[in-house]
Amino acid sequence: MAYNLRIRSITKHSYNDPPPDEEDELSDEEDPDYDPEMSEEYETEDETEDEIINFTELGRNYRTSTSILLVPLYGNNNQDKKQIAPIENHKISYNKEEKDYLKKLDQIEQKKLIDIEIHMKQIITKESIPLRFKILTSCLDDSSKFIILNKLEQFQKMNEYHGEYFKLRNWLNNVCQLPIQKYCTLPVNYQSERTSICNFINHIKTVLDDTVYGHLDAKSQFLRIIAQWISNPKANGHCIGIVGPPGIGKTSFIKDGISKALSIPFAFVALGGASDGSFLEGHSFTYEGSSYGKISEMLIRTQCMNPIIFFDELDKISNTKKGEEIIGILTHLTDTSQNEKFNDRYFGEIDLDLSRALIVFSYNDESLINPILKDRLITINVKGYQKYEKYIIAKDYLIPKVIQNYGFKPHEIEFPKEIIYQIMEMIPNEEGVRNLKRGIECIVSWINIYRYLPKDETLTFPFIVTYDFIQKYIQINKQDLPQGMYL
Repeated sequence: MAYNLRIRSITKHSYNDPPPDEEDELSDEEDPDYDPEMSEEYETEDETEDEIINFTELGRNYRTSTSILLVPLYGNNNQDKKQIAPIENHKISYNKEEKDYLKKLDQIEQKKLIDIEIHMKQIITKESIPLRFKILTSCLDDSSKFIILNKLEQFQKMNEYHGEYFKLRNWLNNVCQLPIQKYCTLPVNYQSERTSICNFINHIKTVLDDTVYGHLDAKSQFLRIIAQWISNPKANGHCIGIVGPPGIGKTSFIKDGISKALSIPFAFVALGGASDGSFLEGHSFTYEGSSYGKISEMLIRTQCMNPIIFFDELDKISNTKKGEEIIGILTHLTDTSQNEKFNDRYFGEIDLDLSRALIVFSYNDESLINPILKDRLITINVKGYQKYEKYIIAKDYLIPKVIQNYGFKPHEIEFPKEIIYQIMEMIPNEEGVRNLKRGIECIVSWINIYRYLPKDETLTFPFIVTYDFIQKYIQINKQDLPQGMYL
């Protein structure tokens, strides 16, 4: 059946009415509402029931300005009315080039494109709430709302050529992105069934054990913190200091363990590259090109006021005056009596409540930590691994992960026990397993190359790594790391 389809505006009454008889319908010239620019009609010979986009504005009996509908003018399919629904407040207009392109597509592709555009228009409409009402309906306290509304009043009185116009506009847009009073919550609390709480805690234990080997003291400390949050969901956060040698899984424990187990966003800050206090606190918005600091950036990105904030390499902060400025900010941030009113220089007097955030610092040398800051941290010592522990980590954690990353199946590559110990012997003494992982990656990467080269009779799967193979591809050098690791 051939369909002649139109997009037309309708009223609620006309949607259920049958199409008008041809003699009852006004011609375009007689219709007082007729607009030649809005009238455009296309025909399709495709025998299909799908709607197709056409552009016609009908006359008085079927005209409104609020709805758009794809309507088959001919055809008796009873399912048409079920499939067709008005699209409220989303009038779509296309230029000639766009119309020509749509005509070349089949009806399924046309409908797909139109649905996408309607969806985007709905998002834009939802987000186009006037700024004043965004502020009034936000979770900000009255004092902050008063400050922001005053800024808004100033902005609305400004001419766009005013020197502060764009600075103030950016400030208003940025301040509305702050997740004030938004918090992540655990799936259980003290009112939950005991079985649900036990299952949740066991789930956390499993995730932590699957993430890192050992670190029992650290796991115990965090489980106690989580139990406190279950008992009191509004309890304050904690400030933790994890000290230990490199490569023992401090970052993985928090990022891949605690954060994923609790489903709380993870925010990473490398303090080794921090220049001065503005890195964390930002600059006043009156400066040209100014922006908020790292703390506010993390809150906006995670969209909650209680993320897990991980400060890496606390002992790498310089002893200069600028370094002391950073330490001062961190000291304020970890003070439970002050961190409920943290202020970013960019946002001025807007208070950011970080009292419920979990703040974690990692460092290698405890002697380099400022004593005042250190006193505010719960220090957890994580020790290096012994050889038998490294073997377990290599067998159960490192090798399976590396093999998976290179696209091998779990049993396609085998590392015998003596080979793992041999790799450890070829690597300079280290308390962590970072270089052990590099050695394993080096071996697997060579195997991966060989499976794409011309067929080698000696390379069959499952491939068992031998002493001769590692001797060939990991060069022994007691003074430095194996060169092959970096290939």
